Amino acid sequence: MQSGSGSAPDNFVTQRSRVARLGRRMLVLVHALLEDGPLKGKTVEIEAVEGRPPMTVDVPDEKGGVSRYCLGELTQEGHTATYTFLYAV
Repeated sequence: MQSGSGSAPDNFVTQRSRVARLGRRMLVLVHALLEDGPLKGKTVEIEAVEGRPPMTVDVPDEKGGVSRYCLGELTQEGHTATYTFLYAV
């Protein structure tokens, strides 16, 4: 088997998720689909926590503010999780 440069790339993309390699720790990134609120329809990449989407995410907006979103459903499938708006932080 041939190997390209002999080392794994810093970042690589799979079909459904992006995994970032930071030293010895690997981060699984999932997509957060913001369903409502000031950032409705926007999708952002977030770090999974123990292999699952986090319960809340703080998302900066274009005006310098931050909006807090909550996981829409406790059961999520795939690598995209839906989030609903809670409040401005």
